[in-house]
Amino acid sequence: TNGFLHHRPVADREVSEKTVAFAYACVWVKGSDRPVWRVLDARQIARLRETGKSANSPAWTNWYDEQAMAKALKRALKW
Repeated sequence: TNGFLHHRPVADREVSEKTVAFAYACVWVKGSDRPVWRVLDARQIARLRETGKSANSPAWTNWYDEQAMAKALKRALKW
């Protein structure tokens, strides 16, 4: 609730749908004293990918982590 997230990434790890456990997004809304957080777990990310129009596109196959973050951000921006 205070806009702080402590993250400890694992270096030199192959990124795939098996290694992405969560995707986080934090958005500050103008005039608000707290940020809006969205956290998606692996199951939610997989469901969003499967139901999308581009489930097997190069974006998902080559940059799974970036696509997962984009989904979390899009959910946060709906606020």
